[in-house]
Amino acid sequence: MVYKERIQFFSLKCQSILFSRQKKIKALEIKMRKNILPNTKCLRLLSLTFDHKLNWKEHKTYIKIESNSIEKT
Repeated sequence: MVYKERIQFFSLKCQSILFSRQKKIKALEIKMRKNILPNTKCLRLLSLTFDHKLNWKEHKTYIKIESNSIEKT
């Protein structure tokens, strides 16, 4: 028996991000199953936070907040 595994995406949970250091960028309109994916400046993926400029500022802020909340408990 041969099984074909398919990856299924739920398009309403997906987001798009454009990485660039330029200040003015025309936003892309990416469609998935007739739904337009929202553009975002910051994206979390596998516990890492990526921002549109590819620096770690957002990630460091998130880690700092999380570590402070763990300390208080």
